[in-house]
Amino acid sequence: MVNYYQILKVSPQASLDEIRKAFRREAKQCHPDLYHNASPEEKQKLQKQFVVLTQAYEHLSDPDRRRAYDRQFDRHRTQQQKQQTRTRTSYTKTNTSHTYTKTQSSPPPFEDPTDETLEDLLNEVEELFSRFGVGFKDPLQVLVDWALRVFTNLNNLWDEENDTFEGAKNKEKMKSHSIFEEIEEEFQNLKSQYHTTGHAHAKRRKTQQKAKNFSNDEINRELQELKRKYGKFR
Repeated sequence: MVNYYQILKVSPQASLDEIRKAFRREAKQCHPDLYHNASPEEKQKLQKQFVVLTQAYEHLSDPDRRRAYDRQFDRHRTQQQKQQTRTRTSYTKTNTSHTYTKTQSSPPPFEDPTDETLEDLLNEVEELFSRFGVGFKDPLQVLVDWALRVFTNLNNLWDEENDTFEGAKNKEKMKSHSIFEEIEEEFQNLKSQYHTTGHAHAKRRKTQQKAKNFSNDEINRELQELKRKYGKFR
């Protein structure tokens, strides 16, 4: 399980204002503006950090999602404590003195912020894009675009002088797409490309031709499966 509080460097008791400030502070450290002079490896690392920070903010800034996440978080922490208790009761008998030495092992850790969960999601999105003819899109860039939209939305409503969020009168402006809505939007954009004119790249035309065979029902089923697997705290 990913520890979103750890990612944003806040306590589980953090207020919404503290979560917003933490997201804004941490996201600035891996914002796309920093990618220009980065190596491909460093750029990818920053991109993933930016997406994971936004995922953390998305879950903890929404009251309903946060409550659902906290329930899962508490269950995981309880399992950690039980595991730790079991390992503390294990002993190893020495061959010479017949004394016993207590052995301890660490409880199951929370997952690394850029663990395989994000990698799995990227792989499945890439496969989905390829299957339905959006193979020329980089799934990580799609997620980065979504994260940038969330960050920019929040940043535009920030009062720099008072270091406060002016969101009380701007709730409608704060509504943003989820990752899955962003993916779905890519398919809608693809459909609109069928009506454009001009000389498209051969590879793009090939993938678009392939995409003509898909249906909305097929895409919706795939998106629902992604939400089930990776959006479980919604």
